Amino acid sequence: MLPASECGALTRHLLEAVALSKRFAVRGRVLHAVDTITLRVMRGETLGLVGESGCGKSTLGRCLLRLQNPSDGAIIFDGIDITHLSMRAMRALRPRMQMVFQDPYGSLNPRRRVGDLIAEPLRVHADDGRRRDAAAIADRIGALVDLVGLKREHLQRYPHEFSGGQRQRIGIARALALDPDLVVADEPVSALDVSVQAQVINLMMDLQERLGLTYVFIAHDLAVVRQIATRIAVMYLGSVVEIGPTADVFASPLHPYTAALLEAVPKLAASHTGKTPMGGDVPSPIDPPTGCRFHPRCGRAQLRCKEERPPLAPLAGIRQVACHFPL
Repeated sequence: MLPASECGALTRHLLEAVALSKRFAVRGRVLHAVDTITLRVMRGETLGLVGESGCGKSTLGRCLLRLQNPSDGAIIFDGIDITHLSMRAMRALRPRMQMVFQDPYGSLNPRRRVGDLIAEPLRVHADDGRRRDAAAIADRIGALVDLVGLKREHLQRYPHEFSGGQRQRIGIARALALDPDLVVADEPVSALDVSVQAQVINLMMDLQERLGLTYVFIAHDLAVVRQIATRIAVMYLGSVVEIGPTADVFASPLHPYTAALLEAVPKLAASHTGKTPMGGDVPSPIDPPTGCRFHPRCGRAQLRCKEERPPLAPLAGIRQVACHFPL
């Protein structure tokens, strides 16, 4: 664990990952899902995690909540090093850190009524100083469905009776049941229609303002992230290659990979920018390239990029980029 004095200095940040890594054994080889990531999440902000499928976003999100144990590094939550806390010690912190899962069809038990699904966290943590009788639980889950825009008569129905957007609202209500400080949302709108996506995003933004929530919002859709995120962390092959305020990253990306992602976003009016599109496929995390992980696909790569891995370093004030030759 980190020293108590060092942890105390970090309390202005709600969450921090320090050189965090997660490895998996795959057929006798090692898959680097998350590779030495350091980042901070400020209180009340939304940090968007973006990148191509398979880059390690969801694994990082689960590690931040200790739903998966990291292989190396440290996780600091509100000044507490939770990296190696026991399950009993983590239980006391669970109400403060919750998750909204990607699939609203698979994350809700189809055999339980909505009221029971939302009430479950309240009952599980009833012995943690959260004594609630049946009437108090009923009042709380009624207030939660009101909060997420559902009706109280919905509490007696089963998940299959709802649309995808309504199911995700149920998942959000369940995540908010214990008044968390931090919510990690793992691609919460990717399985929804575009019109429904906007409704759920607007709901989450409204809840953040009303409840003072802090979000880590995982997505591959840059348009969605642009709408909700305060800052963006761009991931590539298990590593963060750029972090910065959302408006700045969209206006002037520093890493060639970020620029390529933005260039790939469909536009209403086609225009030729003169930029070379990103080529090739994402390398295997089991056998990543030497040096900069992006160099095989980068039109700016030089010999140094192949030999030396660039650190994530401050650039242009509050921005960070892992590139020897940033834009």
